[in-house]
Amino acid sequence: MSRDVLREAKERALQTLSAEWILDGFRAHLSRHGVPSDRVVFDYEDAVRRIREAVLLPHAESRAREEEINGETDGDQIWIVRGLAFDECVETLLHEAMHDSVFVTRATRSGARKGLSCELEHAVIYPLLG
Repeated sequence: MSRDVLREAKERALQTLSAEWILDGFRAHLSRHGVPSDRVVFDYEDAVRRIREAVLLPHAESRAREEEINGETDGDQIWIVRGLAFDECVETLLHEAMHDSVFVTRATRSGARKGLSCELEHAVIYPLLG
């Protein structure tokens, strides 16, 4: 995958990214765990920033990890494995942008927002991107 393909995939991912679509999925899932929907928030601006700033993994690391992952995030940066098809790249950008972007507000505890576990995020992300 070239940088040009990544740039085009970012544009498509940003066109697809919808706060309503993501919030609907997470709110429906979290409501089954007793979380009121008004306490579920999505940091849309940060998800957009991370998609825009996504980068390709170096060639050697991409080859070493291509069987393991398509991309990853640390909550600040998104890395994409080289060699993905365009649609896979778009889906991976969306997937990684949803990680660390949805929170439950909690005014009664320290910290204004509680992050979600990776397992809980995946329980929503995979069906949304299905």
